[in-house]
Amino acid sequence: MTSTIEFRQIIQTQLRGGILVDCTKSPGLHNQLVAKHLIEQLKMKPIVVFDCDDFPSTVKVIEGKPNFPAQIYSSLNSKICIATSDFVIPRTHEKQLARGLIGWTKKQSIGLIISFSDMRQSHIKTGEKKEATATDISAAYSTESAKQRIAQSGIDFVEYGSISGLAGALLSEGLWNNVDVLALQIKTESSTIKQIVERTIQAIDIVLPEVKFDISSVETRDKIELDLSGDRANIEK
Repeated sequence: MTSTIEFRQIIQTQLRGGILVDCTKSPGLHNQLVAKHLIEQLKMKPIVVFDCDDFPSTVKVIEGKPNFPAQIYSSLNSKICIATSDFVIPRTHEKQLARGLIGWTKKQSIGLIISFSDMRQSHIKTGEKKEATATDISAAYSTESAKQRIAQSGIDFVEYGSISGLAGALLSEGLWNNVDVLALQIKTESSTIKQIVERTIQAIDIVLPEVKFDISSVETRDKIELDLSGDRANIEK
């Protein structure tokens, strides 16, 4: 039997109509680097901790203070929230976390959840218009209003295929609860880590034209600790 995931609010914020971006750790996507870039650029602070007894107990220590391994970040100047984790969410907890995130966004009146998946063997339906940065991105949606966001951005639909992990669970829970969820598939094949990070950030820009991120500050070389609980691997972008 799995333990219950708790959501502990650290700071109360006004997030009505905002956006939650799922940047929890996922194999192949380097979501941690995406989260690091967006959190630093938007000067975000943690507002929620989500935790359960089954999650790893290892924490980062920064300037002597423990930093919880699974948090939601936001800032006073932005209604964008970033969910991030230092570990891959166990498969046994993906659906429970998806339900928890859906429930939290409904309480906060957040308007959209964006999650990411690597591009697998999916049949893609081409959009009516194309942007140069949209060619390696496709999307699945939970509701008709989420579908309209895809159509307006001009990126491709995933007509049929498979999306697994937390992104798949969020799509299913979003459909069930009538919450707008987009699962963006990012092409990772033959790409450097820097390219994957930039492509993921560009995907957010395409779906949210009202938001623009500066990807020029994504460093070409940077040593990031990705795993504190096992081999402490330094990855060069």
